[in-house]
Amino acid sequence: MQPGCTGSVPSGVCAPLYPQSCSHSSCSSSPDHRCRRRFFGAHAYAVLVKLAGEIGPRPMGSPAEQRALALAESTFAAAGCDTAWIMPMTSPDGVNTTSGIAVGVLRGATRRVIVIGGHIDSSAPEVPGANDDGSGAACVMELARVLGKRDLQSTIVFACFGGEEEGLHGSTWFVEHYAGSTALCSCCRSTWRMARRIWSWIRMPRRR
Repeated sequence: MQPGCTGSVPSGVCAPLYPQSCSHSSCSSSPDHRCRRRFFGAHAYAVLVKLAGEIGPRPMGSPAEQRALALAESTFAAAGCDTAWIMPMTSPDGVNTTSGIAVGVLRGATRRVIVIGGHIDSSAPEVPGANDDGSGAACVMELARVLGKRDLQSTIVFACFGGEEEGLHGSTWFVEHYAGSTALCSCCRSTWRMARRIWSWIRMPRRR
């Protein structure tokens, strides 16, 4: 294992989420180092382990969901988003809840806005929500890390929705209450397809 890497990711891949703190000389000195400029399944997998393993099941409005949202918010901020916050959902469809949406915004040069989102809650108290949809939320956070190092034409809005398993509350609340919703691009990308790549990486035989 190279100096500065953690044991949670393979050798040669920097500490997840915060490569600027890695002690690799190449990471700290070169903005084009591969850990900064590319999407890495190993990084996303480390986030997934945090979500589904350490935090665990994340039903709508639970303390665990709040911890997951806080993780996403801090990740967006560390990635270089201009603003990052948790948008509270006070009463979606009349349901009183402490759920919300973690949002990070990377300002681009034009007025076009693209949303990259996935839901961060899980369906029940006994369900860790790894595939549905911790992997998708992990992809959103890894994309924030990668895109946060680039000059962008479009403004990118990263969103990890809470309360989706109880009736799509998070995404509905976001569209109805996000301040820039009238400028949102029609391309709101689901992370399901990208999440499958994480699972493909997990299942790949490891080289000794």
